[in-house]
Amino acid sequence: MGRGLSELQKIMLKMCMDEKEIYRKQRQNSALVESPTTPEEVENNYRISKDWNWFGSVYYKDVLIKVYGWTPGPDGHFSKKEIGIKRYMAAYIAVRKATERLEKRGLIFTGRRDYSLSSKGEAILSAKL
Repeated sequence: MGRGLSELQKIMLKMCMDEKEIYRKQRQNSALVESPTTPEEVENNYRISKDWNWFGSVYYKDVLIKVYGWTPGPDGHFSKKEIGIKRYMAAYIAVRKATERLEKRGLIFTGRRDYSLSSKGEAILSAKL
Protein backbone atom coordinates (compact mmCIF):
# COMPACT_ATOMS: atom_id res chain seq x y z
CA MET A 1 0.00 0.00 0.00
CA GLY A 2 2.94 2.34 0.10
CA ARG A 3 2.77 5.03 2.72
CA GLY A 4 0.99 4.58 6.01
CA LEU A 5 -2.15 6.39 7.04
CA SER A 6 -2.00 10.06 7.99
CA GLU A 7 -3.32 11.21 11.37
CA LEU A 8 -6.34 12.71 9.61
CA GLN A 9 -7.07 9.39 7.88
CA LYS A 10 -6.75 7.50 11.17
CA ILE A 11 -9.18 9.88 12.85
CA MET A 12 -11.62 9.55 9.96
CA LEU A 13 -11.55 5.75 10.08
CA LYS A 14 -11.94 5.73 13.87
CA MET A 15 -14.97 8.00 13.54
CA CYS A 16 -16.59 5.41 11.22
CA MET A 17 -15.81 2.57 13.57
CA ASP A 18 -17.28 4.54 16.49
CA GLU A 19 -20.49 5.12 14.51
CA LYS A 20 -20.73 1.42 13.64
CA GLU A 21 -20.23 0.52 17.30
CA ILE A 22 -23.08 2.83 18.33
CA TYR A 23 -25.29 1.08 15.78
CA ARG A 24 -24.26 -2.36 17.04
CA LYS A 25 -25.06 -1.42 20.64
CA GLN A 26 -28.46 -0.04 19.63
CA ARG A 27 -29.20 -3.18 17.65
CA GLN A 28 -28.22 -5.48 20.55
CA ASN A 29 -30.69 -3.79 22.86
CA SER A 30 -33.66 -6.13 22.43
CA ALA A 31 -36.07 -3.48 23.71
CA LEU A 32 -35.26 -1.37 20.67
CA VAL A 33 -36.00 -4.08 18.11
CA GLU A 34 -39.11 -5.62 19.67
CA SER A 35 -42.49 -4.67 18.27
CA PRO A 36 -43.80 -1.59 20.07
CA THR A 37 -47.22 -1.88 21.71
CA THR A 38 -47.97 1.53 23.22
CA PRO A 39 -48.01 4.90 21.45
CA GLU A 40 -44.97 5.93 23.50
CA GLU A 41 -43.05 2.82 22.41
CA VAL A 42 -44.04 3.40 18.78
CA GLU A 43 -42.73 6.98 18.94
CA ASN A 44 -39.56 5.93 20.77
CA ASN A 45 -38.93 3.03 18.39
CA TYR A 46 -39.39 5.28 15.34
CA ARG A 47 -37.09 7.95 16.76
CA ILE A 48 -34.38 5.42 17.53
CA SER A 49 -34.63 3.56 14.21
CA LYS A 50 -34.55 6.89 12.35
CA ASP A 51 -31.35 7.79 14.21
CA TRP A 52 -29.65 4.45 13.54
CA ASN A 53 -26.64 4.81 11.34
CA TRP A 54 -26.79 1.49 9.50
CA PHE A 55 -23.48 1.92 7.65
CA GLY A 56 -21.48 3.91 10.19
CA SER A 57 -21.52 6.90 7.86
CA VAL A 58 -19.66 10.03 8.86
CA TYR A 59 -20.36 13.41 7.36
CA TYR A 60 -17.45 15.57 6.21
CA LYS A 61 -18.92 18.30 8.41
CA ASP A 62 -18.38 16.06 11.46
CA VAL A 63 -14.72 15.60 10.54
CA LEU A 64 -14.25 19.37 10.29
CA ILE A 65 -15.88 19.76 13.71
CA LYS A 66 -13.74 17.05 15.34
CA VAL A 67 -10.40 17.79 13.71
CA TYR A 68 -10.54 21.57 13.38
CA GLY A 69 -12.86 22.38 16.26
CA TRP A 70 -15.22 24.46 14.14
CA THR A 71 -18.81 25.03 15.19
CA PRO A 72 -21.51 25.20 12.53
CA GLY A 73 -24.08 27.95 12.70
CA PRO A 74 -27.81 27.44 13.34
CA ASP A 75 -28.26 26.57 9.67
CA GLY A 76 -25.73 23.72 10.01
CA HIS A 77 -23.10 25.45 7.84
CA PHE A 78 -19.72 26.88 8.76
CA SER A 79 -19.11 30.59 8.44
CA LYS A 80 -16.33 30.89 5.87
CA LYS A 81 -16.13 34.56 6.78
CA GLU A 82 -15.35 33.77 10.44
CA ILE A 83 -13.01 30.86 9.66
CA GLY A 84 -11.37 32.53 6.70
CA ILE A 85 -11.88 31.33 3.16
CA LYS A 86 -8.27 30.13 2.68
CA ARG A 87 -8.27 28.26 5.98
CA TYR A 88 -11.67 26.72 5.26
CA MET A 89 -10.70 25.61 1.77
CA ALA A 90 -7.38 24.16 2.97
CA ALA A 91 -9.18 22.06 5.59
CA TYR A 92 -11.93 21.03 3.19
CA ILE A 93 -9.42 19.97 0.55
CA ALA A 94 -7.37 18.04 3.13
CA VAL A 95 -10.47 16.08 4.16
CA ARG A 96 -11.48 15.41 0.55
CA LYS A 97 -7.99 14.22 -0.40
CA ALA A 98 -7.80 12.00 2.67
CA THR A 99 -11.16 10.56 1.68
CA GLU A 100 -10.02 9.91 -1.89
CA ARG A 101 -6.90 8.12 -0.66
CA LEU A 102 -8.88 5.97 1.76
CA GLU A 103 -11.32 5.07 -1.01
CA LYS A 104 -8.46 4.14 -3.38
CA ARG A 105 -7.17 1.78 -0.71
CA GLY A 106 -10.62 0.22 -0.48
CA LEU A 107 -11.09 1.18 3.16
CA ILE A 108 -14.19 3.35 2.70
CA PHE A 109 -17.06 4.13 0.35
CA THR A 110 -17.84 7.76 -0.33
CA GLY A 111 -21.00 9.70 -0.96
CA ARG A 112 -21.58 13.35 -1.75
CA ARG A 113 -21.39 14.50 1.85
CA ASP A 114 -20.30 11.45 3.77
CA TYR A 115 -18.25 8.28 3.78
CA SER A 116 -18.69 4.79 5.24
CA LEU A 117 -16.31 2.08 6.31
CA SER A 118 -15.89 -0.84 3.89
CA SER A 119 -15.60 -4.42 5.10
CA LYS A 120 -11.87 -4.25 4.31
CA GLY A 121 -11.53 -1.07 6.38
CA GLU A 122 -13.45 -2.61 9.25
CA ALA A 123 -11.31 -5.75 9.18
CA ILE A 124 -8.12 -3.70 9.28
CA LEU A 125 -9.36 -1.54 12.13
CA SER A 126 -10.64 -4.55 14.09
CA ALA A 127 -7.27 -6.26 13.76
CA LYS A 128 -5.47 -3.21 15.13
CA LEU A 129 -7.77 -2.77 18.14
